[in-house]
Amino acid sequence: MERIQCPGALSLASVLLPGVLAGQESGSLITDRPDQTESTAAVPAGSVQVELGWAVVSEVSGGVETTGFSAPSALLRIGASDGVELRLELPAWRSEAETADGAGLNRDGLSDGGIGLKWELGSGPVQAALLGSLSVPVGDRRFSSERFDPSVLLLLSHDVTAGISLGTNLGLALATEHVDRSGAAGGFRDRQMEAPYTFSIGFGLSERAGAFVESFGAIGVSDARRSTHSLDGGLTFLLSDAFQLDLSGGVGLNEAAEDWFFGTGVSFRLPG
Repeated sequence: MERIQCPGALSLASVLLPGVLAGQESGSLITDRPDQTESTAAVPAGSVQVELGWAVVSEVSGGVETTGFSAPSALLRIGASDGVELRLELPAWRSEAETADGAGLNRDGLSDGGIGLKWELGSGPVQAALLGSLSVPVGDRRFSSERFDPSVLLLLSHDVTAGISLGTNLGLALATEHVDRSGAAGGFRDRQMEAPYTFSIGFGLSERAGAFVESFGAIGVSDARRSTHSLDGGLTFLLSDAFQLDLSGGVGLNEAAEDWFFGTGVSFRLPG
């Protein structure tokens, strides 16, 4: 994950910003970032929503400290019809710095991409949706699973009051891990099953600002898959009905999880 800003993403935003800030008839943005909990709402039919971000993450395991950066994480959400959206996750540029016993190792390259579909199941006191995703192994070897890894999530949300909402995701996923992270020819891929989960509480601070706290992770279903548990929180700032800024960060709650992470991003809906 990457600390540097992404000139391409910022240039794109600067070109589109005047039209985006003008607002749109399809209502305020509902984004799937910066938290890990995917929303139950699909983007309006015929619209395209872009969600960009950069992040830094740090982890210490077995005496090896790894700091990673990525940018831009880019998710394109396309309204295919009422209650149905297509999703395209573009490869991000990743950079990792690994330090052990005074020696360092740096790695750079592209991550995998992904495709997906979100389908709203209806509204009521509890909103529900299904999200199916498939990773696409287009990244550099050191950052790629080299396999098509599927996942499915049940998305649930509930508005407790006008200013407080609850959201949760529950699902199953196949995750492929490169056992030898050096990228050497002798490394191999190990695929395991896990059950990702999230639980988020959102707070409306004002008409344009919001906050959230969240618990998330993945429970290892396969015997060799370690469970991870983390806690994060963040802020969102809606500058118009079609343009949002965000800031988030969190910590790992067990040894298998990343120690800490921080990120920021921008989301906007393209003028239709």
